[in-house]
Amino acid sequence: MSFQSVRSDASRLNRVAASTAVSRHGRRHAIVAVSSFNKEDRTVSVAPDAKPLGLAAGFKAFDLETGKPLAVEGGAGRVKLPRLDYVMIELRK
Repeated sequence: MSFQSVRSDASRLNRVAASTAVSRHGRRHAIVAVSSFNKEDRTVSVAPDAKPLGLAAGFKAFDLETGKPLAVEGGAGRVKLPRLDYVMIELRK
């Protein structure tokens, strides 16, 4: 397990109430679960600490449920986080 940071893109000063859990699978693969405690949908940036996960800078991120690629900028994957729900993100080297 490795601590992950979650940052909101909300323009307000409200903080995102969310938590993450990470599971590393082999040397080139990790799964991140991001849970929301917000009362509205948010777009969040998930910035994994890539080195302990064995992932190089420039990793790729995918929505685990749909398989669709997620935008990754500056070492952070962006994903829509539904209110009071969760998303699973697959990280690949």
